[in-house]
Amino acid sequence: MRRLTGKVLTIVLILFITTAVYSQQRPITDQFSGTGYLGIGLSILNLSALQEQLRASSIIYPALSENMFQFGAGGLFTIRNWIISGEGAGLSTTGQSNDGYKSKLSGGYVKLETGYVMYRNKHWTVFPLIGIGGGVLEFRINKEINDQPFGEILDKPVTGTMLTSNNLFASAVLGADYQISVSSEDSDEGNIVIGLRAGYNVPIKVFDWKIAGTETTLTDGPETGLEGMFISIVVGISGANFEDED
Repeated sequence: MRRLTGKVLTIVLILFITTAVYSQQRPITDQFSGTGYLGIGLSILNLSALQEQLRASSIIYPALSENMFQFGAGGLFTIRNWIISGEGAGLSTTGQSNDGYKSKLSGGYVKLETGYVMYRNKHWTVFPLIGIGGGVLEFRINKEINDQPFGEILDKPVTGTMLTSNNLFASAVLGADYQISVSSEDSDEGNIVIGLRAGYNVPIKVFDWKIAGTETTLTDGPETGLEGMFISIVVGISGANFEDED
């Protein structure tokens, strides 16, 4: 995990060094703009508490992967260089299995952020964001069985369990967007934006685990939320038109 974290931070550092060296800086203006985007990325969650519970169990469960694929959408609105942003995404990882059981972790989140444009030229916009969000983790355990008649499964339906946990978190993000004009002249009509987001989620409150579909609360469960670093690539359409001041 440390090696992957180092690679991610290196990518982010290269991006901003390249931006500083090869971009010609222009004044930040009182610009109104809006961007809608889709994003894909990687979240690296801190699952140590949950992994410890699995190891302590009398049943040998497969370890969970901490690397989760994320896919989502969001919107970013800028007014006088202040930013308001909203985003939602789903999280998923490949299931892990051993001789008798299969485990899988998935989830999702929504968050609201605010920030400020700290660098802008005709193409590049660089900005930090801080925010707060809510998320859910779903932990599924299935006992692997051989092919059976449909009726036998109805007679003995307990072949797996799904547990859920809601949580609140704070988020710190560093973002960079590159705007591509789709017309020969500067225009505010549908420019393409390609961007990068990198940051870290810090848990505020992790609620008790529950059995999915019921109100049954599980006591003494692991305090595992959406804590961890993430990086994502976004592609969207912007209504911004960045021009030099006279």
